[in-house]
Amino acid sequence: MLRSVLAATVVTACLVIPSRASAQELTIPDGGAMLTLAAAPVAAVSSPALAQRDLSLYRPIDEPSHSSKLLMSLYVTTAVMQALDVHSTYQALGRGAVEANPLVSGMTGHKAAFFAAKASVAAASIMAARRVAEHNKVAAVLTMVGINSAYAMVVAHNYHVANSLR
Repeated sequence: MLRSVLAATVVTACLVIPSRASAQELTIPDGGAMLTLAAAPVAAVSSPALAQRDLSLYRPIDEPSHSSKLLMSLYVTTAVMQALDVHSTYQALGRGAVEANPLVSGMTGHKAAFFAAKASVAAASIMAARRVAEHNKVAAVLTMVGINSAYAMVVAHNYHVANSLR
């Protein structure tokens, strides 16, 4: 079980956390090749062809806009809500409750699949909000607040059911 959780977490992190290397690459307009910022001065000195080029023409590859601290905290909250949903669901199921959501009920018997599905929901929510934030940060914040609020209600309900079945 622990290996499955760890594997799902690593896969989700790889999908959700953007690569920072792309922010340090330069495009060459005519060749399409890439240089890292660290290699550009060395290449300019060691290659006569590159030394004659005006490096001010190179611009970083477009990277998604940096999120605000509020959005980042909402992304973390989304991941926490999904983890709490998994925990609260298994708390309730362990005390005799039955999963009411027909889309999820088949997965609850397979903990790794259920955890992977919840990690995917968190990743998809975060990725969607990041896309929305590129155009409208207020809409992204409201979307994340709505998603997190809905899952907070689900988690509260699950824990209430679990506590009532003691």
